[in-house]
Amino acid sequence: MTNKNRTSNSFKTISQIQSETGREFWEIYNELLKSGLSQTEIAMKLNLKRPSDIASYLYQRNVKKSAQESPESDIRKKLNEHIINFDKRELEKYFPTLFNIEYRDFLYQKYIIDKQSHADIAQILGCSSRSIDRHMKSYDIKKSLSQVRQDAIAKGRINYGKILSKSRKSMKTSKSLSHSQEYVHVLVKEELSSLVIEEKLDHLEVVVGLNEWGILKDKEVDIPIVIINTKNNSFSKYSIEFHGIAWHDSNERKKSDNDKVNKLTKHGWKHFEIWYSENFSKMNDSVVMITKEIISDFS
Repeated sequence: MTNKNRTSNSFKTISQIQSETGREFWEIYNELLKSGLSQTEIAMKLNLKRPSDIASYLYQRNVKKSAQESPESDIRKKLNEHIINFDKRELEKYFPTLFNIEYRDFLYQKYIIDKQSHADIAQILGCSSRSIDRHMKSYDIKKSLSQVRQDAIAKGRINYGKILSKSRKSMKTSKSLSHSQEYVHVLVKEELSSLVIEEKLDHLEVVVGLNEWGILKDKEVDIPIVIINTKNNSFSKYSIEFHGIAWHDSNERKKSDNDKVNKLTKHGWKHFEIWYSENFSKMNDSVVMITKEIISDFS
């Protein structure tokens, strides 16, 4: 599924691209994005090793930008005025005096009641999200996966409509297997997430992979799905094979696919297949049918 003409020696880093062009990477990225290219296509065009390199760069840039532009909160100002280090024991000691609330109660209020994220709380206190993660875990303040997702959707951090719209656009502008397969991958994640919420299956955690080589040593699994049942500490495994005409039409390829299916089922994977169609609504129907069957195992 990868471009075989790209060798490890041809890959570039974002720093190299900036140095060679004399431009900020985000300017180059936005320019290519406006031309209609997807993030994956941009990564390939610029000879980056993987699309996630772009995602990591953009995340770091947004974090720095947010820190520079956001006004300092009153809580942060007061902590700085009293020269209080972001140490849990010190915060526990001074929070009641300065803010009339226990530090643990403050975290609970912000995260559970106000539905703010760890990053939001870190912004208020002027610390890293990692510190908030540690403190939350020590107090055992947590939400179910579906509740986190619902809060993110409510606050606009997750917009499945935009995700699917972008995926469909990529599929229409490119007939490559990778883009239509990416579309199916995003749709599977969206459908499973929605069904978990609709069926109120808070005890399920869903992990959806893409083009994994680590499951079978000699073969790639197109879309592996692992669903963890936190009630009984068990997990179920599912796989979806995406059949693109160019990749799966030969007898040799069919034999290889059958061998893959046999190995997966032998190791406890429930297997499904989706065929490429220029009419994406057909693939959409297939995904809906498969995801409903998967979730029915837990309803």
